[in-house]
Amino acid sequence: DVSGIDTSGLPNSHANIDMFHDATGLKVSYEVAANIDADTRNSLWDQKKLSLIIDLDQTIIHANATLDPHFEDWLIDNYDGPQINGKGKEKEASEDEPAPAPRLPLDVGSFYLSDSPLRYFIKMRPGLQDFLERISQLYEMHIYTMGTKPYANAVAAMIDPERRYFNGRILSRDESGSMTRKTLKRLFPVDTSMVVILDDRADVWEWSPNLIKVHPYEFFRGVGDINAGMLPNVQRTEPAPSTGADSADVAKPDGVSDSTGNHPLDSNDPVVQAERSAAVDGRNTQPSTPGEKRPLLVDADRELVTIQSVLTNLHQKYYNVLDDLPSSDLPDVAQLLASKRRQVLSGVTIVFTAA
Repeated sequence: DVSGIDTSGLPNSHANIDMFHDATGLKVSYEVAANIDADTRNSLWDQKKLSLIIDLDQTIIHANATLDPHFEDWLIDNYDGPQINGKGKEKEASEDEPAPAPRLPLDVGSFYLSDSPLRYFIKMRPGLQDFLERISQLYEMHIYTMGTKPYANAVAAMIDPERRYFNGRILSRDESGSMTRKTLKRLFPVDTSMVVILDDRADVWEWSPNLIKVHPYEFFRGVGDINAGMLPNVQRTEPAPSTGADSADVAKPDGVSDSTGNHPLDSNDPVVQAERSAAVDGRNTQPSTPGEKRPLLVDADRELVTIQSVLTNLHQKYYNVLDDLPSSDLPDVAQLLASKRRQVLSGVTIVFTAA
């Protein structure tokens, strides 16, 4: 909310900081920005919260955009996701109640944008709603995406229909000022000591010390990040844990490409590695009984469970340190994350040898 900020008396040379989500062109001076940051910090302290900036694509959702009119039917046939009755998509018909028409699972949504004929299918990362509910009690959350504003608003309406978690705090590429880079200074130009970033790509943040890098979420195999068109291609350094069916096992309909070349950076954050017990293979390896129809898409991704633990521990550590420090000294989440990363290889001796 910028309604209480008066910049009319500021010279243009002084009002040069852009720090608002949806007010493109509105700039304030450094002094005003510092006052806003101080108010934000005090408000967060009163609520015992930190700030969390969350990327969308391949961080908490995976998207596919297609012209194929049969894609929805293919998805319903091949992914047995959660339904309203909690028992999967198939329900036997009875004389009194015929079987309902097949529908998309609850963790998949779709929409059209006014400027495109494509239909967007959005797959939520497993556990997303529980993650948002729990983390919203510890963090004030913001969306920061390379997608357009209409796209970001449509996804936000899907994952947060009551505006309980983000409440309009959405920054898209239309307002960010860059098609290839993200920066904390865009939203927090003065003080970033309470700000945590959650993203599947570290390069767009220039490896910010405030970043917790998540494993890229890929449900629609081979699609990658549909909003990474302007970003440099970064090849994977290791195979990603599968969250969907093996590409060799699934006959993809038109509109699902085998590769976009937009594979995100795949190095693993030591902070997350310390919490992650093991990579989960998403393939369904359970034997099927004769005649049983097995879904081809099985989503066993557990990354948000790990990330929730990381964020909860970081929040607890911050406020423990804050309570112990003199009032003139303030903790910094970047320093807390750096300390955690140093602990990962504590006591380990590394030997390098020539090839």
